Amino acid sequence: MIKVRNAFLYLIVLSASAIALLAGCGGTTEEAKVELVSLAPSDTTIAAGKKFMPRVHIDPPCRQKDPLYWQSSNEAVAVVFPTGEVLAMSDGEATISATAADGPKGELHLTVGYDVPASGIQVSPEVLRINVNKQAMFQAKVVPSVYDGEIKWSSADEKIASFANPKEGLITAHKAGETEITARINSYSSKAKVIVYNGPEEGKSSGK
Repeated sequence: MIKVRNAFLYLIVLSASAIALLAGCGGTTEEAKVELVSLAPSDTTIAAGKKFMPRVHIDPPCRQKDPLYWQSSNEAVAVVFPTGEVLAMSDGEATISATAADGPKGELHLTVGYDVPASGIQVSPEVLRINVNKQAMFQAKVVPSVYDGEIKWSSADEKIASFANPKEGLITAHKAGETEITARINSYSSKAKVIVYNGPEEGKSSGK
């Protein structure tokens, strides 16, 4: 009798699980329809030749992995692949859209240009320790990441450390001391400290 009761309970659990699997987001056995598709960012600018992947939100969440039909309003400016990845082709504007099988569509406005303005810069490392006659490379993170303009590097005291090429972040240490370096793009700049040692200690760096 106990075995029969256990088997009956097991069948109930299986039946409930099957119903749950068939149920849509609303808790019914009817499949939930896509109500909303949105793309982010809704308005963006990138340089020609660059790629980016829009962020997609589908409502209800249980349909988040549904396939979408991607389209560009101007393929001379930008093309979009079936995965949603966008490739900027040439200067201009285009609308990128993603449409669900149920009908809802999300869009974003894209501007493509070779001259993408910078909005910030951050140098790393923030502190560089280096031995005399050694070289090290500074890195600059520019916002937006697609910025393709020129970064100018400079040292406050070139007798201590200097950049052979002001367009590159490679610095050479000349004598013991401290100086400050600056990376600049347009009206934005970021600074870092350089500490030069004259001894056996190996160069070290720290920072974000």
